[in-house]
Amino acid sequence: MGEIELIITNDTGSKSKPSPIGLESSIHSIFFQESTDLFCVVNSSGQFLELNPAWERVLGYPLNEITGRGYEQFVFPDDLDRTREMFEGSLSGLEVVKFINRYRHRNGSIVWIEWSGKQGPCGNSTLAVGRNITDRREAEDALQNSEISLKELNASRDRLYSIIAHDLRSPIASFISLTQVVEARLFSLSLDQIGQFLQTMSRSASNLYRLLENLLEWAEIQTGNRTASPNAVNVAMHIQTSVDLIRQHALAKSISIECDVSETLNVFADERMLECILRNLLSNAVKFTPEGGSVFVGAAPCGDREVCFTVRDNGIGINREMVHRLFNASLQGVRRGTEGESGSGLGLVLSREFVSINNGRIWVESEEGRGSVFRFTMPLASPGAEFTIGFPKHKAVNAKPAQGIKALLVDDDPASRMLLYMHLKNKGAELLQAANGLDSVQLCRDHDDLNLILMDIALPDIDGFDAIRRIREFNREAIVIVQTAGIYPGGKDTALASGASEYMKKPVNPDELDKLLIRYFGG
Repeated sequence: MGEIELIITNDTGSKSKPSPIGLESSIHSIFFQESTDLFCVVNSSGQFLELNPAWERVLGYPLNEITGRGYEQFVFPDDLDRTREMFEGSLSGLEVVKFINRYRHRNGSIVWIEWSGKQGPCGNSTLAVGRNITDRREAEDALQNSEISLKELNASRDRLYSIIAHDLRSPIASFISLTQVVEARLFSLSLDQIGQFLQTMSRSASNLYRLLENLLEWAEIQTGNRTASPNAVNVAMHIQTSVDLIRQHALAKSISIECDVSETLNVFADERMLECILRNLLSNAVKFTPEGGSVFVGAAPCGDREVCFTVRDNGIGINREMVHRLFNASLQGVRRGTEGESGSGLGLVLSREFVSINNGRIWVESEEGRGSVFRFTMPLASPGAEFTIGFPKHKAVNAKPAQGIKALLVDDDPASRMLLYMHLKNKGAELLQAANGLDSVQLCRDHDDLNLILMDIALPDIDGFDAIRRIREFNREAIVIVQTAGIYPGGKDTALASGASEYMKKPVNPDELDKLLIRYFGG
């Protein structure tokens, strides 16, 4: 195959061959104009003397807006010092290879560029070529973030295994042993001994339940199934509810609890998340405060957009090293309370997550031996917002006095039904029981004088929500109280939309249940 000959025709029509210099110049010109890489000549003052069209494509500026201006006007501020060092080095004869910095695009975005450069022929300029590596850097950052997330996930998994193996398994084993001792020696134990056993078992069961609640909440976060459903929430009511939950533990250690919050203060937050945060912080305050100590909980506006919550104790405090890892699941250490109370550290991790989800901040001030102060913020609810002080009530028609209650207990757990049965039977209520949703619907059809239904959600056939909807088709007067140990995203709203009157978490607090009975059926 013969050589290809380039022929150039001049204006007179005669043919001539281009000189080697002209051909080389033409090729260089095409390469300079069409390259996707950035070519530039920069003088000793840092001004762009010559640029190829790729600059306009990569940075968005017309060439005439860049030419004659200094490179410092386009380099990202954080990279200026390194870029100056590179430029001065090239002017002194050093060759630049794979230097990476960031430039600002005309639209304000960041462009990553990898440079090679050397001193110009006359020694008073720099010749450089750059390549846009923004996509590559973003891919590398995404990979690095994935690796970090994977490490965090593995650390969380290991933490979960540790909690299950020790914090959950060990107390359950002890609880079983206690019940076996009581069962085997019941008739030989004194009343005082039985009382001590029951008190220990009750405390152990309460601790286990709190741990399980935290584990379930944490699992929802890890799987991405927990999102906030913010509403205007009354702060005083939720602080009081949280204090009531830990009051027995505080009384057992002779710890006083002081509250300071306005009854009209409202925040815009997820109600269940706020309860979890307060519950965990107060529980920790009591756990790490010695007998005879004190705990303070309060909330007040800080600025015009936030409410600051405070939980303070005069307990054993936290050393500086531990403070830095309090809110990290992978760095958590296990600490015993002042009377040997167990803990997993999961509550603080949950609190941090829930505060963050609700656009708040959380921090701690503590010194070993001098107590701790935990603070967190939540958005302030706008004035006049309708706030949640419980759930909207389905008003009963012809409400009857307490002794006139005819109730249906719906739960697939016999122990739960037994506890409710014993409590309500002592109140003089007439009781029916069902272990699944379909039976509950049929019993309501057969007994149209039922005026109270206590409904579990997780049932073997149809769930409690569906059962309530079916019951409401023919009975809209009965008070329906949902009581569940499960965690359902939007569970409260779903219950109310199904026709429920109230929503309670298991284990059902007898005092809270009595308050509802008085509200609907009188004293």
